[in-house]
Amino acid sequence: MPSVADLPAELLSYIFEAYVAPPSANLPTTLRVVCKRWREISESTPGIWNDLLLGSGTQWTQRALEWSGSCPLTVDAVKVQVQERPDWHDSMLLILPNIHRIKGLYVGFPPHHFPGKIRQIMRMLDDCAAPLLEAFRMTGPTNPLAILKLGLNFLSAPLPRLREVRISNCIIVPQCPILGAPQLSSLTIRQCTIWSTMDEVVETLRLLPLLETFRWEDQPPDGATFEGSTLLPPNTLETGPTKLSNLRSLDIRHTIEAIVNLMDRIEMPSSCTIALDASLVNNPATAMVVDAVDRVLSPYLSARFPIGSGKGYGGFVVSDFWHHMARGLTVQWTMDSEAAVDDYSGQKGDLSLALHEGHFDDDEMLSMIWRMVDRWPATRVAVRHIVARHPHVFGNRPSDLSRFIPSWVAILGKFEAVEKLSISSRAIAYLPALLSSSHTRIFPRLELIIVRFAKMTSTDVGLLSTALLQRRDGVHSSSSSKVILENCEVDNVDRPKREMVVALGEMPRPKDKTSIAYLIF
Repeated sequence: MPSVADLPAELLSYIFEAYVAPPSANLPTTLRVVCKRWREISESTPGIWNDLLLGSGTQWTQRALEWSGSCPLTVDAVKVQVQERPDWHDSMLLILPNIHRIKGLYVGFPPHHFPGKIRQIMRMLDDCAAPLLEAFRMTGPTNPLAILKLGLNFLSAPLPRLREVRISNCIIVPQCPILGAPQLSSLTIRQCTIWSTMDEVVETLRLLPLLETFRWEDQPPDGATFEGSTLLPPNTLETGPTKLSNLRSLDIRHTIEAIVNLMDRIEMPSSCTIALDASLVNNPATAMVVDAVDRVLSPYLSARFPIGSGKGYGGFVVSDFWHHMARGLTVQWTMDSEAAVDDYSGQKGDLSLALHEGHFDDDEMLSMIWRMVDRWPATRVAVRHIVARHPHVFGNRPSDLSRFIPSWVAILGKFEAVEKLSISSRAIAYLPALLSSSHTRIFPRLELIIVRFAKMTSTDVGLLSTALLQRRDGVHSSSSSKVILENCEVDNVDRPKREMVVALGEMPRPKDKTSIAYLIF
């Protein structure tokens, strides 16, 4: 059997590439010190030197540029460990003259980087050719004296391969060449000064026929509107809405007025996922919000799920919204009923709507959501799984259901396909009373309740189990109904790694006064 020293050079190159690739991600410099042959082979294996750029000083950056030959480069100048190096700027000055070799350029600046040095780097990106560039990301400095401006000369040479652009905290001229790359399929704009009118936004999108992902995040000052946007229907558009035929994902964070204004002006495929993060900072009238959102989303929902087809989303999630100082709530719908269960997945579902800020409390924002749901059959008729993380989903105060049934309970009654509830500890308080009420019946097919991360007593568990047991009619329900407690504390006993299940037996016969319920640990 041949020794390692006798392996062909080509095979060693493949081994070296695997050695530096994730998840191992070892430094290629260690290969050079083994022997003269390994040093020569490693230095003639271009693909292993890419990750050495910036992270090991100017000397190794220069060597990596030389030994990587003509291999396309990915330059990540955003990594914290890279930006902490004192020679970061000098390394960037070595790399950028090779921009004709760069396929991925991710630029961010160290905190407190001198404005003069930032301008030096930006000048190097003017009027330069980057024929291989496929992905460009830039995060501007937080220093207001060093704000970046991407103008008409920024990367002005043709960009035939550019597919992804992400820009944060910059000033951008709408005619900037990177916004008009012919192959651009993904555009993300965060906290930038760029468009002053909605016409400019739509014009940018119109010139990107291959666009698949558009994300726009902006947080205007209190009381500000975008181009005087309102929730009223637009005047008749001369050319009709702009069709974004290839759009697969739309994610907008702005005022509710700006979001509605944009949605009124574009048309997207019914398969597109939508995430709308709407600030109510201008305190619009509740009825106007509901009518406006209904106006822009109803055509989309009707195209995706024809009315009367019985089709719709399989999962529905209600949770808190927190972002900096803003608070509110978020609702998500997913095609897969299990897709949005994880609190930390970061996924926004197939349709997501967040409402926050303004003088509205949680109950008022929930009321808006319930009124929208009532208008959109697709958001309820096929939902099999509801995930309740917000404390007010099932009420926020005790009420006598025999005298007063809140209007939103009638909306919950239209979720007729629900088989499973996943509930956080904050949303469980009034659920037993709601489920066991003789005055209203919700979720006729409900068979499984999962409670996560709650502190409960045996009495609480019993009430929830009894409520589920009492409401079964033997038609829609099977004999396998359960209440599952995951990572819960019961009677001050913490079982973070165990699952507690309350298995419910058959519904009692008319003459049988007993029911079966057992707790399994």
